[in-house]
Amino acid sequence: MRRPIVILTVVSLTLALLTGACSSEDSSSGGDGPTTSATAAGDADDTLLGTWTLTSYSSNGATRPAADPPAVLVLSGDGTYTGTTGCNTTGGRWTGDADGPTTFELGPTTLIGCTDAAVVAQEAALTTNLGDVTDSVLDGDTMSLQNASGATLFSFDRAS
Repeated sequence: MRRPIVILTVVSLTLALLTGACSSEDSSSGGDGPTTSATAAGDADDTLLGTWTLTSYSSNGATRPAADPPAVLVLSGDGTYTGTTGCNTTGGRWTGDADGPTTFELGPTTLIGCTDAAVVAQEAALTTNLGDVTDSVLDGDTMSLQNASGATLFSFDRAS
C-alpha cells in the first residue's frame, strides 16, 4: 500500500514543479499573486527568492551542522517552494519578507527511507520545525529562519 502513495506523491510534486517552471507570472510586477519578498522588499538584491543551502539547524536546543548532503530550498516568487531534505524532495507554500515576517506551509514530501543518521535528523528538523518559522533575517547571503521567540531554527546560505 505504501508504494502507490509514494508514486502519487512523486507524480504530484513533479507536476507542481513543472507547473511552477512554466508559469510566466512575475510577482514583482504588482499582480494579484501572493505577497512575497519580491513584492514587499522592492530590491532584488535583498529578496529571499532563489536557491538556499542549509548550513545549520536547531535540534533539541543545540545547533547542528547541516548533513551531507545538506537540505536545499528554492523559494519562488509565486509563493511556492521546492527542495530536498537531503534525502527526500519536498515542497509547499511560503510567504515572506527579507528581514521580516516569514512563514512556511509544508506540502508533499516523498517517503524514501533515509539511512544516514545525520540526514534523518536533518529531515526530522525540517519537516517538524519549518512550520514554526515566523521571521527571517537576511545578512548578506545568509538567511536565518526564526521562531516566534526569536530563536534561529535554520540557517541557509544563498547558492551560487
